[in-house]
Amino acid sequence: MKFDWRHFCIENNINYVTSGPNTARGNISVRCPWCGSQDESQHMGLSLDINKPDFGCWRHQSHRGRNPALLIAKLMGWSLQQAVRYVESQGDNPDDFAAAMAGLSSSKKEESHSLQKELKMPPEFREFNGTFTKTEERFFMYLQNTRGFGPWTQRLIRSFSLRYCIQGAYAQRIIIPVYQKCNLVTWTARAVTAQAHRRYKALEAAYSIVNIKDSILSSRVLLRKRLLVVTEGPFDMMKLAMVGDVYGLQTCCVFGLTISNRQLQQLSSLARGCGNVVVLLDSTASLEADKMASQIEEVAGVPVRVFKLIEGLKDAGEATPRQVVKLCKILAGEVLT
Repeated sequence: MKFDWRHFCIENNINYVTSGPNTARGNISVRCPWCGSQDESQHMGLSLDINKPDFGCWRHQSHRGRNPALLIAKLMGWSLQQAVRYVESQGDNPDDFAAAMAGLSSSKKEESHSLQKELKMPPEFREFNGTFTKTEERFFMYLQNTRGFGPWTQRLIRSFSLRYCIQGAYAQRIIIPVYQKCNLVTWTARAVTAQAHRRYKALEAAYSIVNIKDSILSSRVLLRKRLLVVTEGPFDMMKLAMVGDVYGLQTCCVFGLTISNRQLQQLSSLARGCGNVVVLLDSTASLEADKMASQIEEVAGVPVRVFKLIEGLKDAGEATPRQVVKLCKILAGEVLT
């Protein structure tokens, strides 16, 4: 069995460390979900050898194993069957251009079939209706102040049909729906509290029409765009989308630092429509950005550049409105140089 733990942690926004007293050479470490509050340090070692993806807790021998699905089910709150499917499908993320090209034709057929189903949001996903009860105001203020959308907040909510949830599996999260050909295909949800174990929680693949890692969240195409900007997370993309139209930018996010065959297919189509592409990932993900740019350029056949963030920003999502305007101006200049 082959499995890449680092890839898993990055794709699912699970915090990990690469060094420290509980991290052996050739491993990364995360919090042990079985130990829980007994020991919240990152003492669960994950082997970086993809051919031997063992995991082991330093506190309890019973919290060790060789089947990654066992740990994944516990970390993600999935059934064992769902975790097994995830492990088996990790290879869907292309490691080379040949694999990406080979998967494009089959992806088209699968996409057409999957969109025949229907997905509806559960009733606990509440709409922002502007009455500003204390509950709604708390989520609104998270977007306005914590996420820094400021005067753009109302437009953000309308543009991306955002909702919020106070109970159930997605409690205390902003709901970000993902549409494809006007159909709701999946969603992801961002925690508004710092105590959440995971920042993002996506709808499980088994219940989605299209898996989140086969989906792209994109700004609406209202005008002819000159540049496609590919980002990592939804708030990175949505922040740029607030003024992107003015500067001829089409923005999208791929929900992580890797792209699947289906995502590459969609990116290729968007890239050809714009004619130019910029990959803008987190400031610490230069290697991933280079690889993503190469994949898109190889398949789409248009110029793709990697863009480094300005003013010491970690990601586009933390930019202030003034910084966003400056960033979009610089990005728009990319197609002229």
